[in-house]
Order: sequence, then structure tokens, then C-alpha cells
Amino acid sequence: MKKIFVDRWDSDIFESKEIAHKIFDDVKNKLKILPHPYTGWRSKPNQKLSTISINKNGLRNADIETLDKTKKNCFIIGGSVAWGFAASSNEKIPSTLIEKTLRDEYSINLNVINLADQCYSSFEELNSFMLALNELKPSMVIILSGVNDVYQEMEGQYRIEPTDLINSYLWMDKLGIFRERNFIKLIAKILLKSHKKKEIINSEFFSFNKLNKNQISDTLYKRKNDIIRTICEKKKIVVYNFLQPELFFKKKKSDFETKYMNYAHDNNGSFIEDKMQKLEDFILKKEYDTELFKNISLLDCFNDYEKTIYMDRVHIGDEGNEIISKKISSYINDNQN
Repeated sequence: MKKIFVDRWDSDIFESKEIAHKIFDDVKNKLKILPHPYTGWRSKPNQKLSTISINKNGLRNADIETLDKTKKNCFIIGGSVAWGFAASSNEKIPSTLIEKTLRDEYSINLNVINLADQCYSSFEELNSFMLALNELKPSMVIILSGVNDVYQEMEGQYRIEPTDLINSYLWMDKLGIFRERNFIKLIAKILLKSHKKKEIINSEFFSFNKLNKNQISDTLYKRKNDIIRTICEKKKIVVYNFLQPELFFKKKKSDFETKYMNYAHDNNGSFIEDKMQKLEDFILKKEYDTELFKNISLLDCFNDYEKTIYMDRVHIGDEGNEIISKKISSYINDNQN
């Protein structure tokens, strides 16, 4: 039976077709992404789009120097869901909503700093955490992730490697144009030397011990959590590690969610479900919980909602961000020492 295409941007999570188009245009067409030497990539600094605002550090966050210095800092790390992929503005992304809910409903005043970015797996999340740790000195860390680790395993990748960038550098270096300042000489070198064979690096440049494909998601997820837990235990930083939700595990799917699930649930669907379930089993064991590090599954986060929450298997809109932010904030309040 031929599958009927379901466009995720036609999801009824969006207030209107016009808003869905604006978000799509900003995320897919206008937002510029740059390589980053420490975190892999980040948005180009100082972008002001109709639904997305990026600060001078490449974060979807207010400028760091404008944050209230009387408040303690809290990090949120993760991939596109934590970043706010389908949100209609920076006011509707998880970090902003969690900060507001903690303040207004629980009188917990924190600067919640959004270190998440699109496509980040646990590898990039950990690097982003490490880069900001000593400069921003958080008292709390919120992790909202898991799915991208599973997708990395599905693709057989432990991390997204910057081979194109490095191979481009090697080619420019071979031609002698990398630091050439004279325009005429630059063009001449390109014309005279462009026939030279390119030097290509492979994945061994990035890894000491290549993992078997079926180890990738578990290793990524657990290694990140182990390192963050060890560091934060030493520094007395509280960490809430939330396994993010996924459409398959929502019990009451809307008409759109059912149609999308039928369209998207191919051979990889069962793989994703199995791996997410294994991550939840690990989370629910609680054997890795400590006084300062808490593991919580949000796979069932939207089970009480019959309305559409998802635009695809992972991404949620403004209302979904409101719901997940309230659940995270409530858990934090209930577990304050």
C-alpha cells in the first residue's frame, strides 16, 4: 500500500498557516549556521528573524551580559526540541518558559541559559556544557535530550565529523591560497594548481576507538551523563536529566499525529522506538540517581492530551513547549533541597 505524504508543516499545532510558513522560512531558509571549533556548530551571531533571535554568542537566548547578575545561572542543554525548533518566538521556547514558570509559580529565580542547538547529540551537548561551565558557573543544569543519540546510531555515526571543513582547508593549503592576501596571486594559484590531487582525511582522525553501531546511542547518552554528573557532584551543581518525549509513546494521538505516524513509521520507526524504550529503562532504574543528579523520563509527557502536540515524531510547538516546561518546572520545585 502506497503511503500518503504528510507535510509536518501542515500540523495543527500552528496557530495559522502564516505562522507555520514564517517559522519554516526562518528555520530552513534564513537562519545561518557556522562551524564552531568547540561545539561543532552554532547559529551565526546577532541574527534577528521574525520568529528567531540569536545573540552574539550564537545562542537562542538573551545576551549574556544583560542577564540579572543577582540570580544564579541554570543551563538547558539538548538538541532541536530544547532549542525550540517549532516555536513561534524566543518567548515560546523551553528555556524562556521554564525561567518564567519557575519565577511566577514557584518563586525560584534563575537565569535559564539556552545552550541547546539543532541536531546536537550528547557529544555536542557535553562540549557545549564544558565550554560554558567555568565562565557562567551554573547552580543547575537541565538536560532535555535522547532522540538525537538514537538518530546518530541509526546513521551509524558516533558524532557529526567536520570532514568537509578540514578537507577544504587541506585543499586550500595545498594550493597555497589559505593565507594568500594578494588577489591576483590567489586567482593565479587556483588556476595553476587546481589540478592537484586532494588530500582526504577519514574518520580515524576523530576517533581512538570506533564503536560498534549498536553501541552508539547508549554510549553517547550514558557517557555524557556520567561526565556531567561527576563534574556537577564535585561542584555541588544540581542536574535534572530529562529523557525527551517522542510521538510513538503518546497514547491519545490526534488525527494529524496518527496520519503522520502512519506515514513516517517505516523500518526505522521500530528501531527508534526500541532504542528510546531502552533509554527509558535505563532512566527508570534510578540506580544512577544521586542527591544532586536526577533522571526523569518524559516519554509519557503528553499522554493526557488528545489534541495535536507534535508536528512530526519529535518536534512540538508553542503549546507543547508550555506543557513540557510546566512539567519540568514542577519537578524541579518538588525536588528542591
